[in-house]
Amino acid sequence: MKNPKKILAWALPVTALLSAPAAIMAETFTGKLNGHGCAHAGTTCPVDRLDPHIALESDFVLQKGSGDYYFLPNLPYGVKVRHVLEDVQVDGTLDKRYNQIDVNAFRVKKA
Repeated sequence: MKNPKKILAWALPVTALLSAPAAIMAETFTGKLNGHGCAHAGTTCPVDRLDPHIALESDFVLQKGSGDYYFLPNLPYGVKVRHVLEDVQVDGTLDKRYNQIDVNAFRVKKA
């Protein structure tokens, strides 16, 4: 049987290295939820939460103040519709290739 101390001495650093990339890559993003079509066109819409334009949007994105926007594919559509035009904060992993965030936590910022 192998020495348990040697196994532990080897296993702990390997485990730490394997779990580190997920923790390192997680970021916090803030912005407003906006309709994708509007974000793509560089505008903010709907005008308010009662705007019928909401029904025409196929998806909603997190749009930063700079105009950049990110898809939130694992956040339910109903949650996005409920908080459209609100300031939100999202913790997650950015996938630059698809311009999307894999959301780990979603918070609505209260005024």
